[in-house]
Formats: sequence, structure tokens, C-alpha cells
Amino acid sequence: MREAALYPPPVQKPRPPITVGGIRPKMLRIAAEYADTWNSFGGINLGPEEMFASIKNQNELVDNYCKEINRDPSTLRRSILVYGQEAYTLYDSEDNLLEYIEKYKEIGFSEFILYYPWKEEQMTAFRKVAEEIIPDLKRD
Repeated sequence: MREAALYPPPVQKPRPPITVGGIRPKMLRIAAEYADTWNSFGGINLGPEEMFASIKNQNELVDNYCKEINRDPSTLRRSILVYGQEAYTLYDSEDNLLEYIEKYKEIGFSEFILYYPWKEEQMTAFRKVAEEIIPDLKRD
């Protein structure tokens, strides 16, 4: 954007952080060039293994696009919206969540956007995740 006014000006210097969400090549290129954080959700109507494969492929594309413009891929934070079948079962146990996070951390994701639990019986695991697991993960 050119000649766009922003009042009041941002407090963050040199500018507010930019997050670009996308799963298709054009948006992945834009994320590689302009974003501080790239956010993915994998895709629609995918099972857990297909979702992981899709996100892993997107992640590799983003890395390649970064390299094409001489950007160190490690300077682009990666976030993921937990979406699809896994969003429904993530809080069935603490292990489900930890396994999910570890799997995606291994390919470079460090930020996770989680839905509120769908079922009342998931609240125990959700509370433990919020009160114990997330603070522990932040220390890693």
C-alpha cells in the first residue's frame, strides 16, 4: 500500500508484526516476502495424516520461497490453526494435544491456535492444558 494514512500511529517499532494466513502457493509467496508469521490450517475435509502431509508440503514451499528471495526461512514464525477432525479430539486426553504439538514443532511450528473444547467431558484436559501444559511449553 502506498500513501495510506494510519492514525494513531502504531506503538510497535518499526511496525506492528504482520501475520499472513494462507495455504496456496500465491499466499505462501506473500507470507515468505512480507510476513513475520505465516499461519496455516492445512486444508478442508482432510483427515489427520492428510492434514499433516498438506501442512508439511506448504511448510517446504514457504521455505523455498524464502530462499528464492534470500530470506532465512527461520526468520518466519509458523503458526497453525488446529482445524478439522483433530480439533474435535484434541482434548480427549493430554497426550493427544502433546503428540499433536510435538509433531508440528518438529517441522517448525511454534504457535498453535486452539478451539475451545466441543464437549463437556473435554474440559478437564482443557483446563490442564491451559494451566500446566501451555506454561511449560512456553518455557521450552
